[in-house]
Amino acid sequence: MPERSALTQGVQVGVETTPGTNVAANKKFISIGIEPAVQMDPMRFRPMGTKFNTVVTPGKEWVEADLSGVGSYSELLWLLSSVVVEPGAPTTVDTSARNWTFVSAAAAEDTVKTLTVEQGGSVRAHKFNYGLVSELELTINRDGIEIGGT
Repeated sequence: MPERSALTQGVQVGVETTPGTNVAANKKFISIGIEPAVQMDPMRFRPMGTKFNTVVTPGKEWVEADLSGVGSYSELLWLLSSVVVEPGAPTTVDTSARNWTFVSAAAAEDTVKTLTVEQGGSVRAHKFNYGLVSELELTINRDGIEIGGT
């Protein structure tokens, strides 16, 4: 099997209708980067009388992904819907503009969107569901909007 080139690896997402249920990932971002990586919490054991761990076994595994990019009105909606709250229906400002309103509950749980994320290419690919934005950083200044997060 040929080695995969990092240059040709793409990421696509899809909004899950039921959190944790895979859906078709049919949206490819052009201004937001998602870089998934497997995380692991190994279980270690060091018996009495030894200086070093004698057994290290894989524990739980999960996926974390770093977010990066620049601001885009059409793509920021995806991240805000996953970290703040699902917005209401948009109102049309004119033929090419929409107004989205994000209203967070003051004393109740908010309903956020989860994502199915696919990463890879034609050689090999990975997929995970229940993609939830847990951190979102927007740096807004005169030079533009920079995105970061997890």
